[in-house]
Amino acid sequence: VTAAYPSAAGLQEFLRHILYLKPSTWVVVDELEADASSRFELYFHADFPFEPAGPGRLEVHGASGALELTALAPADVTAEPFLQTLIGTDGAEEGTLPALKVSRQADNARTLFLSVMQAYPTGSSSPVAPSLLEDAGGQILVLEGSGGPRRYRLDPDRSDRSAPVLVEVTDSPDGGDGQDAGPDAGDDPGPDGAQDGGM
Repeated sequence: VTAAYPSAAGLQEFLRHILYLKPSTWVVVDELEADASSRFELYFHADFPFEPAGPGRLEVHGASGALELTALAPADVTAEPFLQTLIGTDGAEEGTLPALKVSRQADNARTLFLSVMQAYPTGSSSPVAPSLLEDAGGQILVLEGSGGPRRYRLDPDRSDRSAPVLVEVTDSPDGGDGQDAGPDAGDDPGPDGAQDGGM
């Protein structure tokens, strides 16, 4: 997404990764780097207001459908709902739109945002409980659902920037090696029909 920003912003890299897990969960990872310490902000928009639902969790409720957004990274991430003023091409104000600003408290030259979004019927609850854990190898995203947990290792320091930033950890007895370097011959392709090794 880097080329969409003017050179004056000093943005060196903006990579957005989206992992879709059927039927209704999306993991969004944004990797950003600037030429100097900067304040990075992400904006999400909806047709209805974002409402706080717990630490790092916000919900949007429509007449028949709802969405939960969980901001998991960085550690000092903040999520602030507000009404954004819309400005037309002529510079005039054209009303407001419910929005959510996701940012971090400290300025940095490089950062990674990780957000999990889930859609579900209004009146029910989100199908997956997301969390971000630390281990000796770094950070692991855990998505706990009715079919058991799925785990994805974050690899922000990979040498190949075009490679997936999330790689599924396979430690089941299906022939996988338990490592995070990609799919193995015995790996289960998973419920979405895609191989476990990336996005």
